[in-house]
Amino acid sequence: TAVARVPSRIQEVDDLSNAVVQMGAGLGSFGKYLPAGLVKTLLAQGVVAEPYAEKRTMSVFFMDLAGFTTISEALGPKIVPYLDRYFGSMTAQIEAERGTIDKFIGDCVMAFWGAPHYDEEHATQSCAAARRCLATLEQLRAEWPAQWASQLDVRIGVNTGRVIVGNIGSHARINYTVVGDPVNLASRLETACKGYGVRCLIGQGTYELAKYDIVARRIDVSHVKGKQEPVVMYELLAMAADVVNPAEYAWVAVYDAALSALLTGDVNSARAGFQQTIEMRGADPPSRVMLARLS
Repeated sequence: TAVARVPSRIQEVDDLSNAVVQMGAGLGSFGKYLPAGLVKTLLAQGVVAEPYAEKRTMSVFFMDLAGFTTISEALGPKIVPYLDRYFGSMTAQIEAERGTIDKFIGDCVMAFWGAPHYDEEHATQSCAAARRCLATLEQLRAEWPAQWASQLDVRIGVNTGRVIVGNIGSHARINYTVVGDPVNLASRLETACKGYGVRCLIGQGTYELAKYDIVARRIDVSHVKGKQEPVVMYELLAMAADVVNPAEYAWVAVYDAALSALLTGDVNSARAGFQQTIEMRGADPPSRVMLARLS
């Protein structure tokens, strides 16, 4: 709500009115640095701007703009309006699924679900947000310069687990954010998308909580830097509610069987399964990756 100045013949009252107007303008401007909804919720919960944290099971989301370095070097400062449109559009999709934007890291968007409001559907909502962002990307392509539109793409990593959430930092400067191993894995899943030629990878925790609401395939079981146990990764393909013809995903079972064969050392069955997946789908980068691994 805009704050209007109320003139007064009394100097002290007039000065106070000017100060209130300036304060309102300042808060309105700096309010863009933090999600207004997050601030209102924290204030309603009595959370003060002091370091504190708690453990919660949450879903964490990282989204990176692929090829950003090349495009930004070519466009220079002219890229700012396009980034503004990109961040604005993606933020809207995340918030539509009740997600909280944590921060923008260069061209990367970090968001989370499950705090400050507890929501047991956080895993499903994070997946729905990922699908929304991917659909929005297709619309944004039409607005980018023609020579870069075809290169515009994103990679998304989503993971769910027990994290530390709260005001983390120092007394001088803090950030309401999440930290912990599940957060690191979400970031690594985003990075791993490039190696498999896919757009969105989710972790085991996300899959287990959202598996009845999504269509996903187990894409690989791999060792990730910093983790001793192998990590099961899934490619998010669709939201179950959006699938009109389940038969179009029949290839998922074929790929999964081929992956199981690969993991048990049945090379011939694995090779045949990955080749069949390509035939059924027409093209499948992860199957190509697996076949190259077998060669």
